[in-house]
Amino acid sequence: MAEKTTEELLNLIRSKTIGAKKDFMGEIVNYNGVEIEVREPSEKQRASIFERSKTKINPNEKGTDVNFNIAELSVWGMICCCYVPNTNMSVFTEADYDGLVNMPASQLDGLKTIVVKYLNIDRDKIAKNSVATTGDIINSK
Repeated sequence: MAEKTTEELLNLIRSKTIGAKKDFMGEIVNYNGVEIEVREPSEKQRASIFERSKTKINPNEKGTDVNFNIAELSVWGMICCCYVPNTNMSVFTEADYDGLVNMPASQLDGLKTIVVKYLNIDRDKIAKNSVATTGDIINSK
């Protein structure tokens, strides 16, 4: 069998990456008697979710560590990852931010857990490093 040329290798690599079918993982969940599809975000969406959710520990210092506010992460994740099942229609928009962030946490826990799973992050690790504790989130605003 002949070795592949550099151009053939390039084409093969590109076909397996940017040329591959965009197959977003997800699942349909029952939330209070209605179905919502939770789907993994695109790279662009995930970057936006993380950017909106991070808080610098010492904002006045260069190169400081960044923590994530778990409430922000969950809400922006729900806005970006929840769809009417089998469509590309988002359930939530940015205009829903205030409504979602001010809902009782227990009412959103089931949905948040699924959303965070599809952000491909370790929720326990984020909660441990989070600037906001559950008490901070409940008592905010």
